[in-house]
Amino acid sequence: MVDSGVRVARWPGARAGRSSGALLRLRRHLAGNRLALAGAAYLAVVLVAASTASLVAPYAPDKQDLLSRLDPPSSQHWLGTDEAGRDELSRLIYGARVSLFIALGGTAGGVLLGTALGLIGGFFGGSLDHLTMRLVDIMYAFPGILLAILIVAVMGPSLVNLIIALTVFSAPTLARIVRASVLSLKPREFIEAARAIGATQPRVVFRHLVPNTLAPIIVHATLSVAGALLTAAALGFLGVGVQPPTAEWGAMLSAGQEYMRNASFLVTFPGVLIFLTVLSVNLVGDTLRDALDPHLR
Repeated sequence: MVDSGVRVARWPGARAGRSSGALLRLRRHLAGNRLALAGAAYLAVVLVAASTASLVAPYAPDKQDLLSRLDPPSSQHWLGTDEAGRDELSRLIYGARVSLFIALGGTAGGVLLGTALGLIGGFFGGSLDHLTMRLVDIMYAFPGILLAILIVAVMGPSLVNLIIALTVFSAPTLARIVRASVLSLKPREFIEAARAIGATQPRVVFRHLVPNTLAPIIVHATLSVAGALLTAAALGFLGVGVQPPTAEWGAMLSAGQEYMRNASFLVTFPGVLIFLTVLSVNLVGDTLRDALDPHLR
């Protein structure tokens, strides 16, 4: 029993060693992948611009100048103006704040809900496992974007309701990933040793199971940000997302489609930003997967 206690006591140190090794592998993968490095740099610029929008945006996002409506890009308005004479660059910067907040908030909610469902089902098993997995199956029965539209249509379009919709949208897949990881970890020796020395169920879950499922959770969460960003943009484009006059990339894309012939830049710039952001998130997510997934090493 003493020997088992020593092994369990050292396990956090072993996790710390693996964690620092994962960071080293991530740095090595980023350094060796120029596309992923460029994607990470681009995301850093977007995040800094979004968080300091009031400082870097040349105009207020809702400042109108009807005499300058639909002006093409110029020295005064670098990316032109929209149908109300508002500066397109300023609205894109402020829109990044809204779009990223929705995507990150929805992903965080999906991680919490999916991890909780996966842990409950995988660890306790039996009727709880059956109940949680049937709930996940019900979520899977609806196409993701349609489920998000249904939730927003019933609850009303708002930032909070969009985040709730994206939470439900992204939780089922992670729940199955976490459940599979927990089922593979439960028979392991360190779990049996922890139980043998009297560790409580919460301690086993949060001290041993959760840290050892972090790698797939992090990888899935990173890739889910791209899906959440696209879904939020799609909801905004369909008119059930963020409502005008709030600047949001999908809503801006929807408003600009009416002026494609005379002011195509109103569609081009939001579309390019969405494309580059989703691409960059996927590139960084692939690098995280390569660094953290033991099956790929």
